[in-house]
Amino acid sequence: MGIELNNFNILYFIYGIVGGLGIFLYGLRLMSNSLKHLAGKKIITLIERTTGSPLKGLITGTLITAIIQSSSATTSITLGLVTSGLMTFSQAFYVIMGANIGTTSTSVLIGLDISEHALPIIAIGAVLALFFKKERICLIGTTIFGLGLLFFGLDLVSSELINLSTFPFFQNSLQNLSQNRILATIVGALLTAMVFSSSAVIGITQKLYAAGSLDLYISIPIVLGANIGTTVTAVIALVGASIDAKRTALANILFNVFGAIVFLIFLHPFINLLFWIENKFFVENSMSTIALGHVFFNIASTIPMLLFVDQLLKFVSKVIPDRSLSSDLSY
Repeated sequence: MGIELNNFNILYFIYGIVGGLGIFLYGLRLMSNSLKHLAGKKIITLIERTTGSPLKGLITGTLITAIIQSSSATTSITLGLVTSGLMTFSQAFYVIMGANIGTTSTSVLIGLDISEHALPIIAIGAVLALFFKKERICLIGTTIFGLGLLFFGLDLVSSELINLSTFPFFQNSLQNLSQNRILATIVGALLTAMVFSSSAVIGITQKLYAAGSLDLYISIPIVLGANIGTTVTAVIALVGASIDAKRTALANILFNVFGAIVFLIFLHPFINLLFWIENKFFVENSMSTIALGHVFFNIASTIPMLLFVDQLLKFVSKVIPDRSLSSDLSY
């Protein structure tokens, strides 16, 4: 039996969505910032020293993003190093490719389905952050506190959307999305660009899929779109950036768009594979199916791309030419 749609319920729904999303994003930011402070300047030093080869850059981007739980942070740091001349265009692109793999760690974390323990996690984090004077313990506490907020906010948003899914208009909209993979991908990209977090969009998708409100034919294209939408952070970071930084951001956008297009072409066999894996291993926790799809997409689109990086970088260099060279040629 569906809930009645009246002004009070609409207002409560908006509060739940906006408040829950705010808690999730704040928890993610708090966790990311705390982890960055724990790592200190070692992150920048690590990026500077371990990008001498494509493989090192790829591994560095993956590990750092998995540690600090933010591909946006890794991308911003990398673009900053490129702008300051401490890293080349090609070195930066490999790091960002690795960041795309590392960011899947958040969906894997959400896939563990420990949201029912969100409040105890928040309590433990608060105790460590508030009642211990040692900075390292306080930072560990705020990291745990942020993790608890992440799960708590995600539960608030998903519960409201699950309630909304009982209405016919919502079900019809989902039916249209399931029949139009491109539209579902665009929705994922736009939602991610709006909230500046692919983790939020993918996390909500995981929850809705586990509740039966979404099927894989909607969920996977949304995940693909979220990978495109997350590049908006790099675009914003380009204000006042160098030519090489702009080239890096464009290469990242093209890389994510190309990967999504390839997977959309082979969407049906990919989803059939995920169905088989879910029935074999994830019957009790279907959120892990989306996490696995996210991981598989990012790894599978990155490895073949390594063969065509030189061509992509040459193309981007032609699209965004060196201004000084252009000026010299004009004389």
